[in-house]
Amino acid sequence: MERLTISIEDNQYAEIDAEAEERGVSKSQVVRERLRSGEDTVNSGEDAVNEPVNSGEDIVNLRDRVDELEQRVDELGGETPPTAQSDESDALSGSTGETMETPHRPDETAGSRPEPTPDSPSVGDDALEGAYQQWLEANGPRKPSVQEIVLDAFRFLRESGDAETSELRDHLHSSHPDAYGSPKSLWDSVGSRYVADAPGIEDGGYAHWEYAGDEAVAEELSEYL
Repeated sequence: MERLTISIEDNQYAEIDAEAEERGVSKSQVVRERLRSGEDTVNSGEDAVNEPVNSGEDIVNLRDRVDELEQRVDELGGETPPTAQSDESDALSGSTGETMETPHRPDETAGSRPEPTPDSPSVGDDALEGAYQQWLEANGPRKPSVQEIVLDAFRFLRESGDAETSELRDHLHSSHPDAYGSPKSLWDSVGSRYVADAPGIEDGGYAHWEYAGDEAVAEELSEYL
Protein backbone atom coordinates (compact mmCIF):
# COMPACT_ATOMS: atom_id res chain seq x y z
CA MET A 1 0.00 0.00 0.00
CA GLU A 2 1.37 3.35 -1.00
CA ARG A 3 1.69 6.03 1.67
CA LEU A 4 1.60 9.73 0.90
CA THR A 5 3.13 12.56 2.83
CA ILE A 6 0.33 14.88 3.99
CA SER A 7 0.75 18.51 4.97
CA ILE A 8 -1.71 21.22 5.99
CA GLU A 9 -1.46 24.74 4.72
CA ASP A 10 -1.48 27.48 7.32
CA ASN A 11 -4.72 28.97 6.05
CA GLN A 12 -6.34 25.53 5.99
CA TYR A 13 -5.23 24.81 9.56
CA ALA A 14 -6.66 28.16 10.67
CA GLU A 15 -9.99 27.31 9.01
CA ILE A 16 -10.06 23.89 10.65
CA ASP A 17 -9.25 25.38 14.03
CA ALA A 18 -11.91 28.10 13.71
CA GLU A 19 -14.58 25.64 12.57
CA ALA A 20 -13.78 23.21 15.40
CA GLU A 21 -14.00 25.97 17.98
CA GLU A 22 -17.24 27.33 16.53
CA ARG A 23 -18.91 23.91 16.46
CA GLY A 24 -17.46 22.73 19.74
CA VAL A 25 -15.83 19.63 18.24
CA SER A 26 -12.24 18.49 17.85
CA LYS A 27 -10.08 19.51 14.91
CA SER A 28 -9.69 15.83 14.06
CA GLN A 29 -13.45 15.54 13.65
CA VAL A 30 -13.49 18.49 11.24
CA VAL A 31 -10.66 16.97 9.19
CA ARG A 32 -12.38 13.59 8.97
CA GLU A 33 -15.62 15.18 7.82
CA ARG A 34 -13.85 17.22 5.16
CA LEU A 35 -11.98 14.21 3.84
CA ARG A 36 -15.14 12.14 3.72
CA SER A 37 -16.96 14.89 1.85
CA GLY A 38 -14.10 15.23 -0.61
CA GLU A 39 -13.24 18.83 0.18
CA ASP A 40 -9.85 20.26 -0.66
CA THR A 41 -8.54 19.99 2.85
CA VAL A 42 -5.01 18.62 2.64
CA ASN A 43 -2.22 18.48 0.13
CA SER A 44 -0.17 15.49 -0.81
CA GLY A 45 3.27 15.83 -2.25
CA GLU A 46 1.85 16.98 -5.61
CA ASP A 47 -1.94 17.15 -6.00
CA ALA A 48 -4.66 18.28 -3.64
CA VAL A 49 -7.06 15.65 -2.35
CA ASN A 50 -10.35 16.78 -3.81
CA GLU A 51 -11.88 13.71 -5.37
CA PRO A 52 -14.82 11.85 -3.85
CA VAL A 53 -14.00 8.56 -2.17
CA ASN A 54 -15.40 5.59 -4.08
CA SER A 55 -13.19 2.50 -4.18
CA GLY A 56 -12.15 0.29 -1.27
CA GLU A 57 -8.51 1.09 -1.90
CA ASP A 58 -9.27 4.78 -1.76
CA ILE A 59 -11.04 4.28 1.56
CA VAL A 60 -8.03 2.48 3.02
CA ASN A 61 -5.66 5.16 1.76
CA LEU A 62 -7.96 7.82 3.06
CA ARG A 63 -8.05 6.25 6.50
CA ASP A 64 -4.28 6.21 6.54
CA ARG A 65 -4.27 9.85 5.61
CA VAL A 66 -6.80 10.60 8.32
CA ASP A 67 -4.64 8.88 10.92
CA GLU A 68 -1.56 10.77 9.82
CA LEU A 69 -3.48 13.99 9.59
CA GLU A 70 -4.96 13.57 13.07
CA GLN A 71 -1.49 12.99 14.45
CA ARG A 72 -0.23 16.09 12.67
CA VAL A 73 -3.15 18.17 13.92
CA ASP A 74 -2.57 16.99 17.47
CA GLU A 75 1.11 17.86 17.18
CA LEU A 76 0.38 21.32 15.83
CA GLY A 77 -2.30 22.00 18.39
CA GLY A 78 -0.50 20.63 21.47
CA GLU A 79 3.08 21.75 21.04
CA THR A 80 4.49 24.38 23.38
CA PRO A 81 7.73 26.08 22.43
CA PRO A 82 10.46 24.76 24.75
CA THR A 83 11.69 28.27 25.55
CA ALA A 84 8.25 29.52 26.53
CA GLN A 85 7.62 26.39 28.60
CA SER A 86 10.96 26.79 30.37
CA ASP A 87 10.33 30.48 31.02
CA GLU A 88 6.90 29.69 32.43
CA SER A 89 8.37 27.07 34.77
CA ASP A 90 11.03 29.51 35.92
CA ALA A 91 8.42 32.17 36.58
CA LEU A 92 6.24 29.81 38.60
CA SER A 93 9.08 28.34 40.62
CA GLY A 94 10.95 31.60 41.06
CA SER A 95 14.14 29.88 39.89
CA THR A 96 16.60 31.92 37.85
CA GLY A 97 19.57 29.59 38.08
CA GLU A 98 21.15 31.79 40.71
CA THR A 99 21.44 31.19 44.43
CA MET A 100 18.79 33.24 46.22
CA GLU A 101 19.66 34.87 49.51
CA THR A 102 17.32 35.62 52.37
CA PRO A 103 16.53 39.35 52.34
CA HIS A 104 17.47 41.37 55.38
CA ARG A 105 16.29 44.68 56.68
CA PRO A 106 18.70 47.60 56.15
CA ASP A 107 19.70 47.50 59.80
CA GLU A 108 20.48 43.77 59.64
CA THR A 109 23.47 43.76 57.33
CA ALA A 110 26.32 41.38 57.98
CA GLY A 111 28.23 44.03 59.88
CA SER A 112 25.36 45.29 61.98
CA ARG A 113 23.45 42.18 63.02
CA PRO A 114 23.41 41.82 66.79
CA GLU A 115 25.50 38.99 68.10
CA PRO A 116 23.66 36.41 70.24
CA THR A 117 24.00 37.07 73.93
CA PRO A 118 25.74 34.16 75.65
CA ASP A 119 24.00 32.56 78.59
CA SER A 120 25.02 33.82 81.98
CA PRO A 121 27.51 31.45 83.58
CA SER A 122 25.87 29.30 86.23
CA VAL A 123 27.14 29.35 89.80
CA GLY A 124 28.59 26.07 90.97
CA ASP A 125 27.05 24.23 93.90
CA ASP A 126 30.14 24.64 96.06
CA ALA A 127 30.44 28.36 95.30
CA LEU A 128 26.78 29.07 96.04
CA GLU A 129 26.79 27.04 99.23
CA GLY A 130 30.02 28.70 100.33
CA ALA A 131 28.48 32.13 99.80
CA TYR A 132 25.42 31.01 101.74
CA GLN A 133 27.62 29.94 104.65
CA GLN A 134 29.38 33.31 104.64
CA TRP A 135 26.03 35.11 104.69
CA LEU A 136 24.88 33.04 107.67
CA GLU A 137 28.06 33.85 109.57
CA ALA A 138 27.61 37.55 108.89
CA ASN A 139 23.82 37.89 109.14
CA GLY A 140 22.36 34.68 110.57
CA PRO A 141 22.12 33.14 114.03
CA ARG A 142 25.20 33.25 116.22
CA LYS A 143 25.34 29.56 117.09
CA PRO A 144 27.11 27.41 114.48
CA SER A 145 24.66 24.57 115.19
CA VAL A 146 21.71 26.78 114.31
CA GLN A 147 23.51 28.09 111.22
CA GLU A 148 23.94 24.47 110.12
CA ILE A 149 20.18 23.86 110.49
CA VAL A 150 19.35 26.89 108.31
CA LEU A 151 21.93 25.76 105.73
CA ASP A 152 20.36 22.30 105.78
CA ALA A 153 16.93 23.85 105.12
CA PHE A 154 18.43 25.70 102.13
CA ARG A 155 19.91 22.46 100.75
CA PHE A 156 16.66 20.55 101.20
CA LEU A 157 14.49 23.13 99.44
CA ARG A 158 17.05 23.63 96.69
CA GLU A 159 16.92 19.93 95.91
CA SER A 160 13.17 19.40 96.29
CA GLY A 161 11.96 22.78 95.02
CA ASP A 162 9.25 23.08 97.67
CA ALA A 163 7.96 21.40 100.81
CA GLU A 164 5.23 21.58 103.41
CA THR A 165 6.16 22.96 106.83
CA SER A 166 5.69 19.56 108.46
CA GLU A 167 7.93 17.87 105.88
CA LEU A 168 10.69 20.44 106.25
CA ARG A 169 10.41 20.44 110.04
CA ASP A 170 10.64 16.65 110.30
CA HIS A 171 13.60 16.56 107.94
CA LEU A 172 15.53 19.13 109.97
CA HIS A 173 14.85 17.37 113.25
CA SER A 174 15.84 13.96 111.86
CA SER A 175 19.08 15.47 110.53
CA HIS A 176 19.82 17.25 113.84
CA PRO A 177 18.20 15.10 116.53
CA ASP A 178 20.40 16.36 119.36
CA ALA A 179 19.81 20.05 118.76
CA TYR A 180 16.19 20.14 120.02
CA GLY A 181 13.91 17.77 121.85
CA SER A 182 11.17 17.63 119.19
CA PRO A 183 10.42 18.77 115.64
CA LYS A 184 8.03 21.38 116.99
CA SER A 185 10.54 22.92 119.37
CA LEU A 186 13.16 23.02 116.60
CA TRP A 187 10.79 24.77 114.24
CA ASP A 188 9.58 27.24 116.84
CA SER A 189 13.16 28.18 117.69
CA VAL A 190 14.80 28.09 114.26
CA GLY A 191 12.20 27.84 111.53
CA SER A 192 10.04 30.83 112.29
CA ARG A 193 13.00 33.00 113.30
CA TYR A 194 15.80 32.19 110.84
CA VAL A 195 14.68 29.84 108.07
CA ALA A 196 11.86 32.18 107.04
CA ASP A 197 14.31 35.07 106.51
CA ALA A 198 17.11 33.12 104.82
CA PRO A 199 18.06 33.88 101.17
CA GLY A 200 16.23 31.82 98.56
CA ILE A 201 13.60 30.48 100.96
CA GLU A 202 10.13 31.86 100.32
CA ASP A 203 6.90 31.44 102.26
CA GLY A 204 4.39 30.08 99.75
CA GLY A 205 1.50 30.41 102.17
CA TYR A 206 -0.65 27.74 103.74
CA ALA A 207 2.33 26.16 105.55
CA HIS A 208 4.21 25.77 102.26
CA TRP A 209 7.81 26.73 101.49
CA GLU A 210 9.44 27.22 98.09
CA TYR A 211 12.95 27.66 96.71
CA ALA A 212 13.46 30.92 94.79
CA GLY A 213 16.08 29.49 92.42
CA ASP A 214 19.85 29.71 92.05
CA GLU A 215 19.77 32.96 90.07
CA ALA A 216 17.78 34.75 92.76
CA VAL A 217 20.05 33.43 95.51
CA ALA A 218 23.21 34.33 93.56
CA GLU A 219 21.91 37.86 93.05
CA GLU A 220 21.16 38.26 96.75
CA LEU A 221 24.54 36.83 97.75
CA SER A 222 26.52 38.54 94.99
CA GLU A 223 28.90 40.23 97.45
CA TYR A 224 29.94 36.80 98.77
CA LEU A 225 30.52 35.17 95.36
